[in-house]
Amino acid sequence: MAAFGLFLLLSAAAAASEQLQQVVQERLDLRPPNIKQVLQQEENLEVPPDVLVGGAMAPPSSSSVWGSALDGFPPAWPVAAAVTRHCRDPPTLPPPLLLPETAFAHLRRQAAALDALRPRLNDCCRHHTPLPCARRAWTDVLDGFCTDEFGVK
Repeated sequence: MAAFGLFLLLSAAAAASEQLQQVVQERLDLRPPNIKQVLQQEENLEVPPDVLVGGAMAPPSSSSVWGSALDGFPPAWPVAAAVTRHCRDPPTLPPPLLLPETAFAHLRRQAAALDALRPRLNDCCRHHTPLPCARRAWTDVLDGFCTDEFGVK
């Protein structure tokens, strides 16, 4: 009985291998045809002026209850137009965050990240390549935030 089952299995495998030989393989080019144009479009993206300050210029919400995130957090990924605008006309600092002494540690960490990002972006304005500098600053600050936020408490 086992020999007959093995015979059927080998017969099916032989028939399947004959069918596999009839398959034609094609090579697909998955790279975008106009990668330089795609990259150029990213650099020319229009961004509202307050994007790098985390929405500090946005009108305050009417709710008096603290949510789970500050307005403007997380800050937007720096793009060329926004970094240029930030360097040309630095935004005014928002008022300090007034939180109760107890609880709201997650909001304090968000505020600390936004506060740490602002001077780093200002330093990038003096850098010979401000956009990569701003992106590095954004990544470093938010990596630090995530480490603090999701670390053992």
